[in-house]
Amino acid sequence: MVSSTPARSQLDTSHSYFLQPSSVSGGPPVGLLLRGVNLSSTSKFPTLPNSLSQYQDLTGVSRSDRDQKRQILAGQQSHLGEEEVGFYTEAEQGGRDGWFVGRPFPLEEADVHLRRLKAWGFTTIRFLVVWEALEHAGPGKYDEGYIDYTISILRKCREHGMRVFISPHQDVFSRFTSGSGAPYWVLEALGLNPKRIHQTGSAVVHQCWATQGYGGEEGIQSVKEGNLDDWPDMIWNTNLHRLAARHLFTMFWASDKFAPKCKIDGISASDWIQNHFIAAYGHLADRLRDAGDILDECLIGWDSMNEPSEGFIGIPDLNQCPPAQSFKKGPSPTPLQGFILAKY
Repeated sequence: MVSSTPARSQLDTSHSYFLQPSSVSGGPPVGLLLRGVNLSSTSKFPTLPNSLSQYQDLTGVSRSDRDQKRQILAGQQSHLGEEEVGFYTEAEQGGRDGWFVGRPFPLEEADVHLRRLKAWGFTTIRFLVVWEALEHAGPGKYDEGYIDYTISILRKCREHGMRVFISPHQDVFSRFTSGSGAPYWVLEALGLNPKRIHQTGSAVVHQCWATQGYGGEEGIQSVKEGNLDDWPDMIWNTNLHRLAARHLFTMFWASDKFAPKCKIDGISASDWIQNHFIAAYGHLADRLRDAGDILDECLIGWDSMNEPSEGFIGIPDLNQCPPAQSFKKGPSPTPLQGFILAKY
């Protein structure tokens, strides 16, 4: 368990240990065991859109409507797509102020959740922040309301004695490739039409199955009628090796090698997109520093990027699935087959 002695300076690390200075002058540092847990829940997608007016005021509505709203907010209906929650439309319009406020949970529920985690023996939290939550409105347009909410949650963590790492989080690059992370405008900047990704097999997008699913009209109707047994299992590893994610990661890391003529605002696409990624989290870091009561005792570190992928980098033969693609669930095209699918 973490020592109850207040930290006298910044924590240090050695191999897999976190070290705190000894309370005895000249004594050896104290090794800390950080019992950690991801604090994520529904952090990876935004709250209900304004277009769902029936969910904004539940006064007098049926119990089933109230239950559906709670299920959506709890992440139990993350499959809802364009027809139900404007999956593409609202993101294409830049979302709205405070779009991710309430993720991972409403501020008024923080004490309950944090007390429960503390009772279970957890002392450290990996707090997930997706890029889309910070910069969904467009390049350089930060959601200050969401950052204010994040500061409030971290203050709650501090009150409960929790230490926090910030995770700049992504899975399969973006929720528009059935993961989480980058905003809609990033995919467009890197040459993809998000609305065509599922149709071309460039990713199996969970939210598109009911309207564009591969199971034919009978399968689509079955899903629309609520038979979720007909919904495909979503495995991030499967989409990670399809065309959309491979392309996006390649452009993020190495457009100067793979697409040297692709420039945005006069610089390589990789530099342009990385600059925005770094600046967004840098802005968050500045706001957390300026809050004045979070650093060191509560906020003790940052990840760089959760589970980055190599894209097409280092694949010697596009006709063969590389070793990283050895796990296959459902159709798993070779890199070249992924290009052919997208063409048609």
